[in-house]
Amino acid sequence: MRLIAFLPAPRGAPRRLMSLAATLAIAVIVLAGCDLAGPIEQQSAEAKKAVEANELRDHIQQPIDRAKAANDPNVEADKAREQAIKDAGG
Repeated sequence: MRLIAFLPAPRGAPRRLMSLAATLAIAVIVLAGCDLAGPIEQQSAEAKKAVEANELRDHIQQPIDRAKAANDPNVEADKAREQAIKDAGG
């Protein structure tokens, strides 16, 4: 048992703690909303090329990902059929 458990808590401490927590929460929210890369006009030529390359890669990759996702049910059905054949003893 703590020796100071019977003493009342200081009244100003919880308010200061809550105001500090609120200030930190606001700071985190503000910083989370910041765009660290900045506008593309202010970036270097290498950064612009990297952004363009990533966009191009993403545009090329989208149809490939859709095609793979469209084939997933077929792959699952094949696995289920093979498992059913194994379970049947064949």
